[in-house]
Amino acid sequence: RFKLRQGIFLFDQSWKPVVQKTKELSFQKNEISTIDLAPSYCNHDLINAKPGTYHYAFEFEDEKSGKRSRIHQDIQVQGFRNDQFQMSDILFAIDVKPPNLNVMPARSDFQITPNPLKIYRRREPVVIYFELYQLNQDISGETRFRIEYQIGSDTESFSSVKRFLTNVGIIKKTGEVTSGYEYSGKTQNELQYQKILLDKNMMGKIKLVLKATDILTGTSLQKEASFTVTE
Repeated sequence: RFKLRQGIFLFDQSWKPVVQKTKELSFQKNEISTIDLAPSYCNHDLINAKPGTYHYAFEFEDEKSGKRSRIHQDIQVQGFRNDQFQMSDILFAIDVKPPNLNVMPARSDFQITPNPLKIYRRREPVVIYFELYQLNQDISGETRFRIEYQIGSDTESFSSVKRFLTNVGIIKKTGEVTSGYEYSGKTQNELQYQKILLDKNMMGKIKLVLKATDILTGTSLQKEASFTVTE
């Protein structure tokens, strides 16, 4: 068995501790999955914090070797209102399995294998998960909304010369994927996931633009995120 010590630490802008959580993790070799041919172990945890900007630290220590791995960065905790249409960030995943339930599922009912590296192989579907909040309901209690996405090369990652040649059409853009669907529901909050098939020639750093529209009010929201496609 593998044994790790995990630590999650959150500090406010004055470095006052907000969250300090440590726990022991133990797992077997058959629980290790593969992300981009690298052995990986996926786990999740939950912390609560008020909206704002925080200093965040996520650390692991191997109990046997004493080796440590850590991520230190600033994060923004978004605030959500109960009277305004809003959308979560985009979560990239390897797979999402929805629950087989007759009742409205909660987020915890989904089996999500995240893809923290945001790396996909060509001809492999790009799986995303996101949530919509406070959709308007008509007099019968139904919601109507539209999901659109556009995927293409992330030209912002190009050199200035290549970006210019692409914009003027001298260098051809790889095939873009554009699609949209309309949905209806019975609750104001919606849990959504999509499995997107890419153009077979799409490679490198790719940009995803995701747009959600509440059809009853005409309000639209948009999120952008980048991922990488390899051979």
